[in-house]
Amino acid sequence: MYSYSNPQKYQGGIHPITKLRHGKGTYSYDNPFFSFEGTYVNGKKNGPGRLSFKDGRTITGTFVEDEMVG
Repeated sequence: MYSYSNPQKYQGGIHPITKLRHGKGTYSYDNPFFSFEGTYVNGKKNGPGRLSFKDGRTITGTFVEDEMVG
């Protein structure tokens, strides 16, 4: 797991050169309200993924350049 200096947490692949999130991983944001589990390419959400909210709701879709498109 890669941990940041603030409450953010990431567990998953890291690009060997850029050190950015890359491949499958789970990222917990510094706010306690949601986390993302899915695929990253060069530090951005790309491909299938799921946002999970603190209240138990989830949204599953496809991401391109950090934005959900479907």
